Amino acid sequence: MNQTEEVNKIIEEELKRLGKEPKFLERLEVKSISEMETYANVLWHSYVQISSLEYQYPEQIEIIKEKSLGLLNKYAEINQKIGELLLKLKPESFKQNNYFKDMAAQKFIIAAGKLFDFLQSKEIKSDCLVEEKDGIKSFCSTKSAYHKVRELLNKAESIYEDLAVYYTSKNNYNMAHIYYYLVGELLIKEIAYGKKINDWMMYDDFEFGNIFYWAGLAFMKCYTSLKDKYILTSHGPPSVSFINSAISEVFSLGNRGLMPEQLAIKSFEAAKPFLLKSGEKIIYAKIQDYLYELKSELNDFEKNVIELFIKISREFLKKENIVIRKTAGRLQEEDVRDYFLSCLNVVIEEIAVAESLKCRGETDLILFGKDNFRNNLEGISEFKVWPRNKYKEIIKQIKSYLTDFESFGIIVMINEGESSINEKYKKEIIDKDELIVPNSFEKLNFGGTGFEYFKTKSFLDKSKTKEISIYHIILNIFSSIKKDNP
Repeated sequence: MNQTEEVNKIIEEELKRLGKEPKFLERLEVKSISEMETYANVLWHSYVQISSLEYQYPEQIEIIKEKSLGLLNKYAEINQKIGELLLKLKPESFKQNNYFKDMAAQKFIIAAGKLFDFLQSKEIKSDCLVEEKDGIKSFCSTKSAYHKVRELLNKAESIYEDLAVYYTSKNNYNMAHIYYYLVGELLIKEIAYGKKINDWMMYDDFEFGNIFYWAGLAFMKCYTSLKDKYILTSHGPPSVSFINSAISEVFSLGNRGLMPEQLAIKSFEAAKPFLLKSGEKIIYAKIQDYLYELKSELNDFEKNVIELFIKISREFLKKENIVIRKTAGRLQEEDVRDYFLSCLNVVIEEIAVAESLKCRGETDLILFGKDNFRNNLEGISEFKVWPRNKYKEIIKQIKSYLTDFESFGIIVMINEGESSINEKYKKEIIDKDELIVPNSFEKLNFGGTGFEYFKTKSFLDKSKTKEISIYHIILNIFSSIKKDNP
C-alpha cells in the first residue's frame, strides 16, 4: 500500500466514525440541539485528527488539507445552525431566554472564527474587482465570501448588546459589565479580521472608524456599569471568552492587559484618524467629548506625579532657591531629595517616603497613590549629581528597586555645570541602556514652557516580560539660572 492509499484509508475510517449529520424535526427540542452539539464535537475531533496527518505524511499535504479544510468549513456551518436553532427555542423563563441567547452568541463567534480560518487557509481573496468597458473603469459590487463572517459577528454583537441592556435594566451591573466588555472585544476582533480581509467595500475608513467608535462606547459602558456602584468584583475582562481576543494584536500591547476605561480611550483614539479621512465630523466631535470625559475622570497617578515633579523642578531652578544658595555649588543628592520630598508631601499628604529599604538597596523616594478603582500604586524616584557616584549606572540602579508592583520610575539628575547636559545624558545614559524598549525614547516639553525632559520604556529584566516607564528630569542648575535671569 503506497502513501496515498494509506492516507485515504485513514481519512475514510475517520469519516465513517463521524457518521451522518443529525436531522431536525419541525418541532424544536433541546434534545435535538444536544445531538447536533455532540455531532459538532466529533466533527472537530475528526478535523484535528486528519489535519495532524500533515506531520506524518508531508508529501500528501494537498489531500490532507482538502479533507481537513472541508471538515473545518462543515464545523463552522454546524455551529451557525446550532446558534440559529437556539434562538428559535421557546424559553420558559427570562433566565433560560438569556442562557439560550448567550449560547447562540458563542456558537456564532465560533462559526465566524472557523469560517474565517477556512477562507484564509483556502487563500480566498476579497479584493474588489475592476471592470473596464469602453475605456471606463468601474468597481464590481460583488459580495465577498467574507460577508458571512461579518454577519455572524454582527449577530453575536447584537445578542451581547441586548443582554447588557437587559442586565442594566435589572440593576445587575456585574453581568452588564461583562457583556459590554464582550461587545467591545468582539468589535476589536472584527477590526482584526477586517484588516486581513483587505476589502474596502466591506471595511473602508468610515467603517473602521465607526467600529473603533462602537468598541470605545462598549468599553466605556463596561467601565461606567460598575463605576460608583460599589460592587466588589473584577473590573477587568471576563475570565472565559470564546472570542479569542485580538485586543493585544490590534493595539500592539504585547502581553500587557488594559482596564476597560483604558481600552475605551485606545478605541476612541484609534477611531479619530479613520473618521477624519472619511470626513465624519459628527462622530469625531462626539469622540472628543467622550475622551475629555474619560481622561478628566481617571486618576492618572503616573501623569499627576510627573507633572508635580516638573513643577517642583522648575521652582527648584529659580535663582533664589534656598537649597542652591545654601550649598553654594556643593549640592548633595539628599539636599535635592529632601526639597522634593517636602514639596510632594505638602501638595499630596503622605504621597512619598524617603530612603526606604527596597530590594537590593535603598531608593531615594517611594511614591504612593491609588488609581480610580482605589488600587494601590507605587513609583520609584532616584536622585544623582552629575557626574558622581556611578552616575552611568543610574538606570540599572533604579530598575534594581523596581518590581512587578511598581508602575514607573523617575530619575532626577542634578547638573551643577555651566552648560546643559541633556544631549550628553541621552548619549551616555539612555543610549547605553541595553534593555531599552525599541523606539520608546521621547523628548517631551512640559506644557509649552520650554522645560525639556525625557521618557523611555525599559524592560525590567532580561526575560523582557515587563516594561517599565522611566522619566528622566535633568536639573541644569546654573545654565537654567542664566537662561531665566540674563
